[in-house]
Amino acid sequence: MRRIATLLVATVLLVAACGTAAGPTPSPQSARPTTTPSPTAAPSPTAGYSTATAEVVFDGKSCTYRGPAVVPSVTRMTFDLRTSESDVIFVVAAVVAGTTWEEYRNWNGSGSPPFIIVAGGTLVRHDGPGSATVDLRDLANAHAWGVSCVRHIDAADQANFAAALIEVVNP
Repeated sequence: MRRIATLLVATVLLVAACGTAAGPTPSPQSARPTTTPSPTAAPSPTAGYSTATAEVVFDGKSCTYRGPAVVPSVTRMTFDLRTSESDVIFVVAAVVAGTTWEEYRNWNGSGSPPFIIVAGGTLVRHDGPGSATVDLRDLANAHAWGVSCVRHIDAADQANFAAALIEVVNP
């Protein structure tokens, strides 16, 4: 018991000696900063994302896509949508893996084609001109996103003008 007490006293003295050698312990008053720290910047909204831009133009007869053909997963793509037509919907949608350009291009725009994934925010519609931002990502069953201009013909019919299939790859 005497050894434990001696060891405890020696430890306390050693700790006290180390504290004095390093200088006096600052009081809470002196430890306060003398200047106001600047606020830290908020994380970028695109942290963890690649970013890209593209232009989609509908001239009444065709839909043209100007942008990258291949993007890494996850890419936050901003589409600049241009048209002077009033009855056009721009569509960006995840496409089932294995869908060919011919299948996508030949869809007439009526109904839901079997190769478009509409669940979980994978279909984005934008009426008329403007801007739309879409997070293109590689999905288990879809490795491409289709871009189209869809024109209303009447209440029951539409015409699809396919512009592109954008391949999404894991880096």
